[in-house]
Amino acid sequence: MLLIGAMTVYLARPGPRLNAVIMAVGAGLLFGSVAYDLVEDALQSSSLLVVSASSFLGSATFVIGDLLLDRLGAVHRKNPHGKQVDGSAKAIVMGSVLDGIPESFVLGLSVLQGGTSLPLLVGVAMSNLPEGMASSSGLRVAGWSMARVALMWTLVIIISAFAAAAGLRCARPKYWYRALKY
Repeated sequence: MLLIGAMTVYLARPGPRLNAVIMAVGAGLLFGSVAYDLVEDALQSSSLLVVSASSFLGSATFVIGDLLLDRLGAVHRKNPHGKQVDGSAKAIVMGSVLDGIPESFVLGLSVLQGGTSLPLLVGVAMSNLPEGMASSSGLRVAGWSMARVALMWTLVIIISAFAAAAGLRCARPKYWYRALKY
């Protein structure tokens, strides 16, 4: 969906208002799928305190990562009007990888633990559409070619695929037994 979002920006050139609506829908879908699917599953195997603390730590990681990217000069990395700074593409890739690794890892884990939940899969997929659109629209206005943006998103997709494979690997009981043994 990242590539579809990027190609949509280059081929259809949606305006900022449509981008905002798509981003809001994507964020709502992702939030809903996590809140109603992953948290419910986590509460079945852990206490409310552990799930709450884990959710807080995950949120704090994203906030701190975003602040660090801003301080490193990437404050305009997703500006749809093209106010890009040097390093914006690196910041977009780092932010997308920071987002993509945990969600891909969870999807990989869930495949071997009874199948991937359809709401979670749809939420993750649909949240990537606006992510690709928002990031790519600013890069398009800043003069980035469609091929360069597609290459950037392909890199993020490959890294996320490795995270999903790691989730598959970690879901195997023998692997956990060996990991705990050391």
